[in-house]
Order: sequence, then C-alpha cells, then structure tokens
Amino acid sequence: MDPIELLGVLPTCHFGKLCSKKYLSVIHHRMVLAGNHPRSHFYGEFLGLAKAVWLLHLLAFSLDPSPSHYEANCGAEFHSQYMESVVRFLDGLVPAG
Repeated sequence: MDPIELLGVLPTCHFGKLCSKKYLSVIHHRMVLAGNHPRSHFYGEFLGLAKAVWLLHLLAFSLDPSPSHYEANCGAEFHSQYMESVVRFLDGLVPAG
C-alpha cells in the first residue's frame, strides 16, 4: 500500500506516529503546518524511505535469533570466528580469514 494513502486513512497508526516523529526531527516544527502529515513531494519521498525502513525492521525482528551488529575498531586483529572479511582481491576473490 502507498504510505500516503495509508496515512490518509489511518493518520495516527504506529507507522504514522513514527513518520511524524522522525520528520519533525529533521524538519523544524514551524515548517510543518498544524502538525498534520504534509502533502508535499518531499514528504512523499520521505514516506517512501520510512516505509522501506519500517519493512526492514519488521523483517529483521521476525527472525530468530534477531540480527545483531558487531563492529571492530580500526586496526583490530582479525578473528575469522567473529569477523567476515570485506576485502576483495583484484580477481574478485575474498582472502581466507
């Protein structure tokens, strides 16, 4: 469903509340009329991106176990048990960990 249509029908749904909150964190509240969902081209594009993030979160948190993020500091020792190399050789092969 198109996010603009959804917010026209259910403006206060969880998705609508998330969009309002995130939009107001980017755009100053004085630029948004009466606290409603704007009908601008920019907001339409913003909703498209918000929908993609919303769906990605739904997918990610439906997995068991849920995804996790691991980040190493620059120059940290490589441990293949915990890390995956993102370096590629010129021939496209990934070096052994």
